[in-house]
Amino acid sequence: MRANKYLYTVSLDNENSVIFNGINKEFLVLKKDNLDSFVKLLQTPDLYTKSHENIIKKTMGKLCVDIMGIILYLKAEYRTIVGEL
Repeated sequence: MRANKYLYTVSLDNENSVIFNGINKEFLVLKKDNLDSFVKLLQTPDLYTKSHENIIKKTMGKLCVDIMGIILYLKAEYRTIVGEL
């Protein structure tokens, strides 16, 4: 899994930023000093599987959803919305 086009970074204040997944609405607050490194990790996780294994395990499932996961999620959301009409 890699970062996708549904990830957004937003500045919270002078010290913190948020990475937000617009599909599953998960988010992670990071120090701004760590943001660039973390985005790099999200974009190329295979390069860091040994050195940052714990970080990848804890965050990738929340922030990075594979394309099939995105499609299934959107279909389920659609069914929920249509069912409420």
